[in-house]
Amino acid sequence: MGRRPTRVLAAVVALAAAFVAGWVAGRAADVGPVAPFAADGDVASAGPPRPLAPDLAAAPRLGPPAEPAVPAPNARPDVAPGLAPSSGSPVASASTTAAAILPAAWASLTVRVLRADGLPARGVLVRVRRAGTATTGTDEDETTPHRVADDEGRAVFAVLGTGPFDVDALLHPLEEVRAVGVRAADDRPTEVELRLPKMVEVVFRAEGLPAGEAWQLMLQGAREPVGSSGAPAPWEYLGGAASPTFRARLPEGAAVTARGWASLPPHGAVCDPFAVPAAAEVVVPFRPRRPPDRGTTTRLTLRLVPEATEGTLPPRGSVIVDTLLEFEGVRRKSNQWTITWQPDDPDDRHDVTVEVPAGAKGSYRWQARGGPPDEVALPDLPPGGSVVVRGRLRVAPATAVVSFDTVAVEDERGAAIVPSEDRSVWAFTGTESAGAANAPDALDRLARELRTDALTLATDAWHVSRAVGAATSGPTRVRVALGGYLVVHVPRPPPPSAGALTLRRADGGWLGVRTTALPGPGEPGAPEDQALASVGNGTVVGPLPAGPIELAVSIGGADLGPVAATVVAGEVSVLTLR
Repeated sequence: MGRRPTRVLAAVVALAAAFVAGWVAGRAADVGPVAPFAADGDVASAGPPRPLAPDLAAAPRLGPPAEPAVPAPNARPDVAPGLAPSSGSPVASASTTAAAILPAAWASLTVRVLRADGLPARGVLVRVRRAGTATTGTDEDETTPHRVADDEGRAVFAVLGTGPFDVDALLHPLEEVRAVGVRAADDRPTEVELRLPKMVEVVFRAEGLPAGEAWQLMLQGAREPVGSSGAPAPWEYLGGAASPTFRARLPEGAAVTARGWASLPPHGAVCDPFAVPAAAEVVVPFRPRRPPDRGTTTRLTLRLVPEATEGTLPPRGSVIVDTLLEFEGVRRKSNQWTITWQPDDPDDRHDVTVEVPAGAKGSYRWQARGGPPDEVALPDLPPGGSVVVRGRLRVAPATAVVSFDTVAVEDERGAAIVPSEDRSVWAFTGTESAGAANAPDALDRLARELRTDALTLATDAWHVSRAVGAATSGPTRVRVALGGYLVVHVPRPPPPSAGALTLRRADGGWLGVRTTALPGPGEPGAPEDQALASVGNGTVVGPLPAGPIELAVSIGGADLGPVAATVVAGEVSVLTLR
């Protein structure tokens, strides 16, 4: 124990010396001539070209970078919060991984958005995606390059390669203006123009409600069906009012469906979905909601029997299933279910039940994610009755997630770790925290609810397991050992308009981020449950199992390739992305 402070100090000094030398060498090698163009607010890449993909080789450069210093263990909280001073300082590691993976040059794409009258559309959200990438509606996916148009209606992007790209300007939750297959020039800035549709004011007038009754309205645009089951586009919340009228601006000529509801006692009031006509005023007819009348509905049960499309299914597993009920006319009812199975399951464990209008005619379609669809015509639906429809659920074995039965945790010496009030065990899937187990059987209960083939367990801020899938039989054994952390160093940060720089584990395991002070190894402390969203200079990632680890790097949703890093047990290593 007496030698530990000396070893820590030596490691810190060695780490700092290595980084200073690397930083100086990097600056000497990277500084070079740059083109005068730079996107507003962007920190751009410069210097002689590194090896690039063919479509990047001739891309123009943007202005010179501001290279940040390397974050060191126990750095200031505003530089690397996860390495802020704590009572027990983490050990600095001389282990450094440097990867030349970031592009040395970027193409320039300017999007100019005009209103219907030809004036600049100031403040419109503009997004640029790789061609064919699905949209996310009104959600701003952090990884997707997005900017707000300036006073001239322009948004300038640094893009990876010459495309093609899909460009859209979001004026209204129900309608986007898009240019598809845009190419960026490789020798000069490229500009593309989008013109927004004319907006008209529509007055929605509620009928059938008492004066002063609050009501709300949802609208749905006429988008193409999305999802493997052909489910319609989601409803968008437009707003509410406590007066008879409700005003909204909508794109002229947009195909929109509306529905509304109110809290009228005792059961509320609803407005059935209706198409919004091209009129200045629309009547929204409300009727009181009544308890379900079993005399006008039928309880319809879909009983599915899982079977493999090829080979065999795991004896215990689960899959996501999309269902779609289509009635005569335009009515649809879509749902999503998780179907699980295990040895000796009765058929009724795979039931999904819904209430449908009695006497309705139509079809029932279902599809396991990654598998082929199946469909049947609706049978006779007697009022107040119950009907069971049987069908096979064809599951591709590769898409089935093997379910956990029991989980046995042990330390690096093979001794059993039993969750208790005094010793928690945290569970993580590949994308989220599943919570902590604080009782002997709590971990089994928690694991059985998970749909993951990459379970990670941790017993404190440093001790962590490798990502494991469920055992096909018997308990799943998970060994927890002393792990380490990576602190990310990005000497030349990508332009903000290029989108977020992200990492993910190649094995699908949990990748967390440390945002509070990191205790020393062996000190009390819990792992944080925040998943890594994006990285920058000073981001602290972990805990990670000790040893080599492969990380996939992407920017703006575009993959750049893999990086092999080394995690040192009980230490903080540095991952430099150049």
